Amino acid sequence: MEDVVVAIFFIVGLVACYFSGHFVGCLMKKALGGIDLVGPNGISNEDWTSLVSPEDESKAGRYLGFLERILAFVSLYMGTGYLAIIGGWLVFKVGSKWQAWSNIIRVPEKLTDIDEFSYLRARRRWGSKKLMGFLIGTLANILIGFGIAHLAKLLPYMILSLFSK
Repeated sequence: MEDVVVAIFFIVGLVACYFSGHFVGCLMKKALGGIDLVGPNGISNEDWTSLVSPEDESKAGRYLGFLERILAFVSLYMGTGYLAIIGGWLVFKVGSKWQAWSNIIRVPEKLTDIDEFSYLRARRRWGSKKLMGFLIGTLANILIGFGIAHLAKLLPYMILSLFSK
């Protein structure tokens, strides 16, 4: 009986990791909503927004967030000895982000026919929004995964102790 209850709560934990993505999405919108991506003088806001915020980016981010919550959940659920898995993921994630920003997404320091000050301001706002999204999303996913893991490990034994008396 105990193994069945533990397995049920493990599955419930996985499902909770999936549905908690809605909370992360709301948190990200709230936290990042105040950072408007206004383009520099000489580039329309529509063109700048399409450049720095592609539509398909948020869908990929939701999948990555779900997998990150699952990784955090399973790492802690298996025991503290497995927390190195989430540490390795964080190192990999930072390295990947660094590489992508350094070599792929890097924008030129100057654009001809574009006001330098407004371009710098637009780049700073974009960079700030990307960094805050990266940090807030990662931290929220890990905290949620860990929280669900704690509940999934604790609740079966609490329930079983209630019914064993």
